[in-house]
Amino acid sequence: MNLLNRSSVLRRSKSSFLAGALAASLLLVPVGYSQESTPAASTPTASTPVASPAAAVVAEPTITTLISAEVAELPQAPFTVRMLRITLQPGATTPMHTHHGPEVDLVESGEVTIRSLGEAPVNRADGTEEVSTGEDVVLTAGDNIYFPAEVGMYFENASEEPVVMLSAVAIPVGPDYVNERITWVDGEPDLEGVSYQKLGDGLVQEQSQQAAEWTISSVELPAGVDVPAVPGIGMISPVQGNYSFTIDAGMVQVTRAESNMLQPNAVLDTSFSLADGDAAFFPNGVTATTRTNEQQPVTLLVMNLEPVDGVTSTPAELTYNAGDGTVAGGGSESATGKVVTTNTDSVNMRAEASVNADVVDQLGQDVELEVIGGPVEADDYVWYQVRVTEEGGSEGWVAGEFLDGIDAAAPTPEATGDGTSGDEATTATPAAGEFAVGSTVVTNDESVRLRPATNTDEEALDALPAGTELTVTGEPVEAGDFTWLPVETADGVAGYVVIDFVDPAP
Repeated sequence: MNLLNRSSVLRRSKSSFLAGALAASLLLVPVGYSQESTPAASTPTASTPVASPAAAVVAEPTITTLISAEVAELPQAPFTVRMLRITLQPGATTPMHTHHGPEVDLVESGEVTIRSLGEAPVNRADGTEEVSTGEDVVLTAGDNIYFPAEVGMYFENASEEPVVMLSAVAIPVGPDYVNERITWVDGEPDLEGVSYQKLGDGLVQEQSQQAAEWTISSVELPAGVDVPAVPGIGMISPVQGNYSFTIDAGMVQVTRAESNMLQPNAVLDTSFSLADGDAAFFPNGVTATTRTNEQQPVTLLVMNLEPVDGVTSTPAELTYNAGDGTVAGGGSESATGKVVTTNTDSVNMRAEASVNADVVDQLGQDVELEVIGGPVEADDYVWYQVRVTEEGGSEGWVAGEFLDGIDAAAPTPEATGDGTSGDEATTATPAAGEFAVGSTVVTNDESVRLRPATNTDEEALDALPAGTELTVTGEPVEAGDFTWLPVETADGVAGYVVIDFVDPAP
């Protein structure tokens, strides 16, 4: 079956968008033969064993559909697609808010109370369906909900255990939606007790507004079994094992866990090895990827947002490879219980995993700490909950880049494009006249983010290469531990950059 040609078969069930792909991509293990020794006789007798083929062994994947929703209309392009994991601690809430695009959510563990302003279809783990229309609804593990664009949503963890949710959202971006990624109904809240781990980002630049089927599935592939094709707007994030590839054709955007920035389409013939929280995004889908020589299993989280009339261009093509030794699974989780040390002076230990949380202690260099929790990604940093090993020592959260002994990758100033030294980024106020209004500045690093506001939570308008000239349009602004400079590109796009990443033009 050619999965790239949409047919009624693809509509037959929301339970497995990959079913057709697997039929085309399963690896058939070569048939083996077995034969006992036989007497030297030219004519077999009834007692003579005859050679016969052994039964063919077919390695099959395990596909579990986690979320399935019928989207009435895709957002207006360009739009971003994000997949993430959200944790709500006991008592935490995300107050009523809306998006300009749809959102899907799955409760992975715990019990959460939701409320909607408008109709939001709910699929229960037992297969029953209902519609949330404003009353409080309690969702438990395996339940999922779909919020159409502009439908208000509210989440509350009223239980005594943390709630973990898998979520995906598609939101239009561009000049018509500056600072409008999320709209809080009652003003911007204090999201204490709410943290998230980004699993992947992508940008769809061309796609007509039409209905689509949205699915997220867990895909477990035994050794040698192909990665199935994803016929729509797709995203693949590894959960366990090696997901390494070289790009042969088409559009592929690779995002990393430590960066909160959208990425351009990668150059053909480039190779990638993905780890926890990394993802490959395919604006026009991807063909099945052969893994004939791969000797290890892999588990993937696969998202497919499939327009009813198909995507706008040809799908990407990949060659699976052995990679550079990077694999998903474990890694940063094994940090719990480790003893680490601070690697600089004046390290802030905070009450929560956020640069806006209260400072509970300030640590000097070479302070010994035990990791007791995390990692948690927030405010562009990877955080670890730690405890000073000395008797009576303080306990709190520290950004990973200030800790020696952590194996997991943590954001660096070069990777994030948003600061000098993580949580402690307190950029120096520029000298008078150094960045005068109307003067020209030049980016001094790769992928410097131009943001619509002085907030690292805002979706970047662009990722600027080193040497990009910008015109200063206002005075520097202190916000969120950074000094921001209002600028405008040669194309007339206005926004803010962190001042550390620009120099006065020669």
